[in-house]
Amino acid sequence: FGPAMHRLGLAYLADKRREAAISALQRAIEAGADRSASIDLGKVYLGDEKYAEGLAHFEAALRAHGQDAETIRLVAAAQFHLQRHRMAADAYRKAYQLDRQPRTLLSAAIALHAGGAHQEALTVLDALLPHASTVPEVGYQRALVLLDLKRPKPAAEAFRAYLAAAAGLEQEAARIKQAEARLATLGD
Repeated sequence: FGPAMHRLGLAYLADKRREAAISALQRAIEAGADRSASIDLGKVYLGDEKYAEGLAHFEAALRAHGQDAETIRLVAAAQFHLQRHRMAADAYRKAYQLDRQPRTLLSAAIALHAGGAHQEALTVLDALLPHASTVPEVGYQRALVLLDLKRPKPAAEAFRAYLAAAAGLEQEAARIKQAEARLATLGD
């Protein structure tokens, strides 16, 4: 019975019994459980840094149950960890088309930047600038891309804009320190 095996797998995960959880989730999938069993198993593999195995389960969920933004974002994350940056960026863009969350498009820009497509990453980040007040990381990532494009003055401006947008945000504390350090090396 698929749903029961799925719940058993989740119970094993909560009890930190990973091997038993994996076995139960695999049996749930074999018994025809819904897409969430495949997704949960894929997440277990991502947590174990077994990105190819996780990717296979996310893609199986998409094939069997149709497209949804959250599963496509998981596909993109697995692709990114496998250093398939272009494929990750394309998947993030596809997820963004289904669910227009700025952080999803930001992830596409990060993947493009990681893959060396700096100018394309900058174009995506520029499109996200209207969201920089609610997603300050846009400015930080933009500054990093500008540095890689050998444009130090615009990078310094982007770091300053990021610091203004991120001021006082606890979740940005580490990035704020990094931005301040980078800005100090750039001078005026």
